[in-house]
Amino acid sequence: MGCNLKNLPPPESPEQKWFSRLEYNEYRLIRKAQESGAFIAGLYCEYAPFELVVAAGGIPVCLCGYSNEMIAPAESVLPSNLCPLIKSSFGYFLTDEHPFFTDSDVIIAETTCDGKKKMFELLSRKLGKEVFLLELPQSQVSERSRNEWRSEIARLWEYLCERYKVPPAGREERLRQAIRLMNSERRAFTDFFDLGAHKPSPIGWAQQLMVRPHIRGQKQFVDKLNKLTAEYRAKITHGDLPAKEGPRVLVTGVPIGMGSHKVLETIEDAGGRVVVQENCNGYKPQYVLADECAPPLEAIADKYLAIPCSCMTPNDERIRLLDRLIREFHVDAVVELVWQACHTYNVEAHFIAAAVKEMGKPYLKIETDYSPSDREQIRLRVESLLDMVRR
Repeated sequence: MGCNLKNLPPPESPEQKWFSRLEYNEYRLIRKAQESGAFIAGLYCEYAPFELVVAAGGIPVCLCGYSNEMIAPAESVLPSNLCPLIKSSFGYFLTDEHPFFTDSDVIIAETTCDGKKKMFELLSRKLGKEVFLLELPQSQVSERSRNEWRSEIARLWEYLCERYKVPPAGREERLRQAIRLMNSERRAFTDFFDLGAHKPSPIGWAQQLMVRPHIRGQKQFVDKLNKLTAEYRAKITHGDLPAKEGPRVLVTGVPIGMGSHKVLETIEDAGGRVVVQENCNGYKPQYVLADECAPPLEAIADKYLAIPCSCMTPNDERIRLLDRLIREFHVDAVVELVWQACHTYNVEAHFIAAAVKEMGKPYLKIETDYSPSDREQIRLRVESLLDMVRR
């Protein structure tokens, strides 16, 4: 599951050492939590509400696959012309190589795309995992969609409370505590990512992925990330930064993880600097907080429905977020990454390209999969983009 972060310097502080061994530390945390009676809920998408799992006494764990090695096993069941993230995720399960999947008591799934919907059905029928499917609306703007999603969130909460015997007394306070915890985690993420707005940026693609955990809703993680952010801020204050940096690049599009990071790595190998990622591994799921004063189930539902994913139509909020990030992070160029067979992002790229052009920035769309076979072609296209910025 892991990957060597060759672009990172050797760990200097206890926090850097802790994050350099994040998977190992997460595995220990899961074992300790299970011994205390916590359940494990496997999730695949930022639309799955972490607060409900935490409030019910569980640990939410991301099960998305980013390894190219898992593609071949998955294609023994799934079609080859399917999104590599879906295939890699499923391949882990067929090979029993994903320890967090083995530990998961329930899978909380969501209807973001057709490929994932059918994969979830296979997980339930072929691998015998219990799957709770959230029916996600395809619009964020209608009152009907909002009410339908609130109903789905309430349905999941009732399921978790019944299955894991959450006492009726105190349920609302459990939810409020979970909201406060997850909001503190989101603030910690955005505070860390905001470091990239500094010129020169003290963080690049590797640091941004290094702090992305599998496990969510853990105060220990929030505290560690806040300390790491403080370390980097001290570097900025003391001028302990690179003397210069190349063109500043914003990466948007599909989710990226260690193992599927070839485009990010190529940008920086070519002399660019990935200062911010708008996608699911960056700002997109973090910048909107749940309302801590509203009724908790409604606040949770409204927060998650606001995520500007390409599965929503229309998805104008994504363009507004990109405009903000381009300005705040002093972006020179935008690279959009689309996984092969990810139709929603591929179609929406038309709107993103036009919007970025209106913002006066060069734009490059890269459609690829997890295979390293097209690295050289990608390198040439990225170098051409960066040369355009330098001229």
